[in-house]
Amino acid sequence: MNLKNNTDLSKYVSSSEFRNMKDKLEKAARLSIILENEKKLKIKDSEICKYFGVKQNSFLYRKKKYLKEKNVKKVGRPAKLLENEEELLKKFILKKCEQNKSPTIREVVCKANRIIKKNRLKNMQNYNPEDCILSHQWIYSWSKRNKIKLGNSSQIEKKRTEVSQIEVNRYWGLMKVLFEKYHYPPEFIFNMDETPICNDSNRLSLKVVCPNSIQKPKRNLEKSSFHISAVCCVSSDGSSLPTLIISKLKTIPSELILQNHLVQLDFVQTNSGFIDSDIYHLWMLKTFIPFLEKTRNRLNSNHPALLTLDGHKSHFDVRTCELAIKHGIDIVCFPANGTHIYQPLDCGIFCSLKNHLKRQDIPKSFTHFVTNARDGMQVAFTFKNIISAFKHTGIYPLNPEKTGFSLKINNKSSVSTPSKRIHLGGTLLTQPEIVEKLKQREEKQTKKRIRHNQDN
Repeated sequence: MNLKNNTDLSKYVSSSEFRNMKDKLEKAARLSIILENEKKLKIKDSEICKYFGVKQNSFLYRKKKYLKEKNVKKVGRPAKLLENEEELLKKFILKKCEQNKSPTIREVVCKANRIIKKNRLKNMQNYNPEDCILSHQWIYSWSKRNKIKLGNSSQIEKKRTEVSQIEVNRYWGLMKVLFEKYHYPPEFIFNMDETPICNDSNRLSLKVVCPNSIQKPKRNLEKSSFHISAVCCVSSDGSSLPTLIISKLKTIPSELILQNHLVQLDFVQTNSGFIDSDIYHLWMLKTFIPFLEKTRNRLNSNHPALLTLDGHKSHFDVRTCELAIKHGIDIVCFPANGTHIYQPLDCGIFCSLKNHLKRQDIPKSFTHFVTNARDGMQVAFTFKNIISAFKHTGIYPLNPEKTGFSLKINNKSSVSTPSKRIHLGGTLLTQPEIVEKLKQREEKQTKKRIRHNQDN
C-alpha cells in the first residue's frame, strides 16, 4: 500500500496540527493514535514508520510516552452485549460459582453468543449475525468493565460439596452450648488431624532450558518410594504438640532421633503406614494427655479441654473415648465432608507444609525425606498461621457466620434419608449415649469377623 498516493491520509498530514510539529516521531505517534480511535483507515504502524522514515522501536517508545503525557485513552471495541443481556450472563456465572462449577472462558463466550441470538431474534431489532460471534479476547475487556476475575480454579471432590445441613446445625448448636457452659480459654482448645506425606505426585512444574526447535520440552519424573503419615495437633493459643510420624520401616535410623531437637518427632511403625485405632489410642495416652497435664499445672487450673477432629473410623474408638472422659476432654466430631471448611489444620496449615515439600529436591534417603518434612513443619506451624486458621474456621473466637457455610452446602443433601449408618458428624463423642452406640457397633463388627473366619 502506497501511503503517499492515499488521499484520505493526506488530509490528516496536511492539517495545521501536523505542520507545526517538527519531530517526525511525534508526527508518526500522533497519526497512529488518531487512526486507531477513528477506525476509518486500517494502516499498520510499520507502514507509518516507513512513510515518515522512522525506526519502529523508537516510534513505539514515543507513542507510549505521548499517551502518558496527554492522558489520551484509546477507544476500544464497543460493547456487544446490551444491559439485559449482561445481567443474564452475570446470573449464569454466579449460579455456576455457587454450585462449585466455575465456568471456563469457552463456556462463558458460548453462553453470551446464545443470549444474543435468543434476545435479538425475539425483538428483531438491531440484530446483526456478525455480533453473535464473540471471540475469546472479548471476555478480558468485558471482565474488567464488570469487575469479574479470571484465574485458576481449585479442584474440589464432588463429596466435598455435599455437606449435610442437619449435621452443620447440630455442630454449631453443640459448640455454642459447650462454650456457654465451660468458657474454654485458648490454651484448652485443640484440633487434631493426620495427613499423608509423599513426594511422588503433585510436584510443581520446573523451568527447563531447551533449543527453540523443541516446542514442548519434557522431563522424566523421579519417583520417591518413601511414604509417611504425620499426626498433628495445634492449639488456638498458637502452640503445637509433638508430631507423631507413622512409617512402614521396622527400624528407624539413629540420625533422626539425634536431629529432632528443633521439632519434637515421635515415630511409630505400621504395616500400612496409616493411622488406626491403636495408634490413635497411643497418641492420646502418650502425647496429648501429658501435654494437657503440663498446661494445667502451668496455669494451676483443672479446666476441661476441647478436642476437635474429623470422622475417620479410627477416631470412634471406645477405649479412647473412655480415657478422654476420665481426663476431662470433650471430643467433637466435624460434619462429614466439611473438614475443608471447619478444620483449622486443613485451612492453610497443611497447604503450606505440602507446598514447602513440593519445592524441595526429591530425597534419596529416608532421613533426608523426614528432615524435609521437619523443615516444612517449622514453616507451617507458626503462631500466625495457627491463630488465623482457628479464626478463619470460626472456632476461636466462636463465630459460625465466619465460615459462610450456607453458601457451600448442597440443599439436596439436607434432606434426611433413612439408613442403617450412625451419623456422628457434629456430635460429642464423649457423651455417654454415643459411647454406648459405639460399643454396640464394635460388638457387631466383632461378631461379623468371627462368622467370616468360621466360614473360611
